Amino acid sequence: MSRRNVYRESVLGIGYDLVKACVLQTAFELWIFEALKDAPKSALVLSEHLGANRRSLELFLNALVSLGFLASEGPMYQNTKYGTEIFLKGKPLYIGDMVGLQTRSAGNWLKLKECVMSGTSVAQPDFSKVDHVEAASGFARAMHNTAMGHAEFLSRKLPLASVRSLLDLGGGPGTFTIHFLHANPGLRATIFDLPATLQTTRTFVEQAKLAERVSYQEGDFNCDEIKGMFGACFMSHIIHSQSAELNRALLSNVFKHLNPDGRLIVQDFFLNPDRTSPQFPALFALNMLVHTESGQTYTFDEVAQWMREAGFEEVKSLKFRLPRGIALLTAKKS
Repeated sequence: MSRRNVYRESVLGIGYDLVKACVLQTAFELWIFEALKDAPKSALVLSEHLGANRRSLELFLNALVSLGFLASEGPMYQNTKYGTEIFLKGKPLYIGDMVGLQTRSAGNWLKLKECVMSGTSVAQPDFSKVDHVEAASGFARAMHNTAMGHAEFLSRKLPLASVRSLLDLGGGPGTFTIHFLHANPGLRATIFDLPATLQTTRTFVEQAKLAERVSYQEGDFNCDEIKGMFGACFMSHIIHSQSAELNRALLSNVFKHLNPDGRLIVQDFFLNPDRTSPQFPALFALNMLVHTESGQTYTFDEVAQWMREAGFEEVKSLKFRLPRGIALLTAKKS
């Protein structure tokens, strides 16, 4: 096959990626993985358990096997070795909350053309509303799912051993703070986020038995006062949800609340200067177009310049291999 035809077929295949995502999302909606938690089952038994049509369910189960999400032997279906670690609720590496968030936002992507033409989002998600506890919890748990993939790794790599006080700004579920505290016994942390989000944060912190080392500040970090001074500030995936103007103002405010020699650590989906790579950050910019008022992904140089304008020095990127094009910029308050 010619290179042109290989390229053509790869482009045609992209359309089927939507089908794959729908299969995974539907498996979680039907609780397929939980139904197979204790023992393998046949399509007949599962259809009776779910109240589903046997023929259509068997077609669906076969598709799950073809994608590697289930295994089968004869008429019996079962979870895979790795599936038991990521598909079953309560497991540390569970991804079901993130898949659920993707399911809930799938309809918004059908309005991408509208967003591109108008330059505005179809709707801001409910988790941005302070009083929407259920939506905030769902989003926070989804962010916990994604963070668990590299939070422990990051806790071993970031130089926080000499830091005594950390501000986790917009800390969501507190996943990174939890791992930073485990890795640095002398560290205490303050997590700043919306009141509805912090209800879920407290649950994760208490489960980690770290309640005595964590305090909380409720509010909107663009409007409400940050209280106290800190040895370091961690900002994870905040930059991409806001306009450049809001980010500049936020970084200037953070600078005021860091001790001398305090460190700023920003984690986000940074773009290269060409703005077309890495691929995931380039695509994620559209996620922000669809779901936020003014968010987008930014280049390393843009964010570094905002840091310098705020007064930070020694701005540099950390060379870690992280999933989905995630990268980090650090800076120091002299």
